Amino acid sequence: MTKSIFNKVIFLTLVVLTFLLPLFFLPLTADFYYFNKLTLVYLITGFLLIVWAAKAWQKQEVTFYQTPLNWPIIGLALAFILSAVFQAPNKIEALTNQAGLIICLTIIYFVIINNIKKRKAVDWLITTLIISSIVLSWLTIFSSLGITANLPWQWLTAKSWTPAGSPLANLSLMVILLPATLYWAFTNKGGTEKVLLFLAASLQILSVILMTFLFVNQEVQFVYLLPQYGWQICAEGLKNFRNILLGAGPNNFLTLFSRFRPAGLNQTPLWSVKFASNSNNYFHLLSTVGLLGLGAYLLTGWQSLVKNFWQGKTIQKVVYLLLATSFAVQLLISANILIWYLTFLSLALLEVIKQREKISLETKKITNRTGIIAFSGLALVISLGAVFFQSRLWLADYYFRKSLLAAQNNKGIETYNLQIKAIQLNPYQESYRTVYSNTNFALANSLAAQKDLSDQEKSKISQLISQSIREAKVAVNLNPQQSNYWVNLAVLYRNIINIAQSADQWAVASYQQAVRTDPTNPLLRINYGGLLFALKDYERATEQFRIATNLKPDYANAFYNLAQSYKAQENWLKAYQNMQQVAYLISPGSSDQQKIINELEELKEKLPSPQPSPELKEKEKVKEEEKITAPSPLPTPNPDLQNITLPEEEVEPKIPDLSPSPQAEENKPASPSGSANE
Repeated sequence: MTKSIFNKVIFLTLVVLTFLLPLFFLPLTADFYYFNKLTLVYLITGFLLIVWAAKAWQKQEVTFYQTPLNWPIIGLALAFILSAVFQAPNKIEALTNQAGLIICLTIIYFVIINNIKKRKAVDWLITTLIISSIVLSWLTIFSSLGITANLPWQWLTAKSWTPAGSPLANLSLMVILLPATLYWAFTNKGGTEKVLLFLAASLQILSVILMTFLFVNQEVQFVYLLPQYGWQICAEGLKNFRNILLGAGPNNFLTLFSRFRPAGLNQTPLWSVKFASNSNNYFHLLSTVGLLGLGAYLLTGWQSLVKNFWQGKTIQKVVYLLLATSFAVQLLISANILIWYLTFLSLALLEVIKQREKISLETKKITNRTGIIAFSGLALVISLGAVFFQSRLWLADYYFRKSLLAAQNNKGIETYNLQIKAIQLNPYQESYRTVYSNTNFALANSLAAQKDLSDQEKSKISQLISQSIREAKVAVNLNPQQSNYWVNLAVLYRNIINIAQSADQWAVASYQQAVRTDPTNPLLRINYGGLLFALKDYERATEQFRIATNLKPDYANAFYNLAQSYKAQENWLKAYQNMQQVAYLISPGSSDQQKIINELEELKEKLPSPQPSPELKEKEKVKEEEKITAPSPLPTPNPDLQNITLPEEEVEPKIPDLSPSPQAEENKPASPSGSANE
């Protein structure tokens, strides 16, 4: 009787998770959706482990069913753990994010196959999933029709709003559920149940149409890394021997993307987008957790889909369709948290159905007291530890969101204190450190803008600037392979060149590391060149601007900066030629058009001899007007702030251990042909 109670608690908890996960979000953290869904998975996984441990302790027995999927699933979880520990630059972040999700789903899989016995439980879990999709579909309809637009919360006003997290997450969930729902509806013999299933399928279809319309109508931009580029990045990453087995680390695809992005991507409309996931889930797994992770995942597909092709009664085929569609959708996009949950849930339910159909399965029982204590103790430690740690992370993100709201209301001190709380709770989050570094610098600027500064105020400004640099360095040390953090550090050093010794050298060194980790980014080249230009190092600035023009030959601002650099060197001919290219590339009717014409005339007068202007080809139409900007000068020196000394304990940030790449050689401009090997 007691055993039955434990099983019911486990079943009801799984029903709650299955219903809530697609719908769950909290507007209390910086990330409303994924982070809160992940926290929900952590909390429920911890609770399930505690109930399972209590059941084992009461029964004095633990039964493990030996299924063909057990080892592949364990292998997948192991691949994520090993990749996070040995490959990820920020191991804590990797272990608590994607690796933590896979570990939780692995535990949920084993909880299901060892504690859910009845076929009705399978029916109810699938029904719960469909009911959840009905609620999600109605919410999608409301937002698409603008019904939520009049609500007081701004984040609810967009037509693309969905509690799934994004229109793509919503679309992928409905596409996976639709075939299974339709099949169950057509094969169902019950009147009311059949009608409800067809109603659910109709709403799912409508939701798919509405989400697709948002993308087609360009109300939501479809940001997608084309497979040819995704494969090139994946292949380049695998050239590093350590990446072959374990990949670059969970949550670390952005590093691979920046490092090995093909220059040809710069000729597409998404040239300035940084992708955090690969083109599809199989490329993504190969990139991040290597052959070990991808092999284990493909083996689960082989054991569950190929070896059990369209077997069993209706409910088994419904679950089979869910799983097959999930694996198929992952050929097109990387798996989000909903796809991962659906996949693991379907794998577990297929094994439960096998048990119900009395297919022979080996079991391993732990009956001795020592084994029961060990299992219960381990389950308790894992669950309480995971819940405690994830609760700290959630509270940190809660304070971080409050700091962002305070910053919007220009409450500088409150912003500062809230960010300190967030960092104290989660010192491993790189973005917290970066934002906090900029908060310190903003407060220093605000204080420095006052007149007649006292010695105490000057000391406070110096302290804030030092903290700003320190926190930026911490972010770099947490993930030295991420170019954004090097850029942040470089910008901070650039802004204190006139008041801190050697800041110019630090700024240049930081930009060099940013370029090394993101070699085919034309914007980064322009920013780095702009710093060199401001330092009057025109030769090296010219080289960076020239590389930017090679990386993106249709980028007018790159040619404009190159023209300015040649102009500073009094190379009037090359300045004039590059300014002509700017005139060719800018949009007709651009606000900068007259400015470029005037500068062309000025340069023409400085040419050694009259140069006829060559005929320009017909201008290509550009969708968005490009803003032409010259290299920015250094900040104006403040006479009250001179010779600020950074703390002596500041150490040089770690340099990422990256093998030399032709793309990273600054003196060899990359070809725009698009090959990752260039």
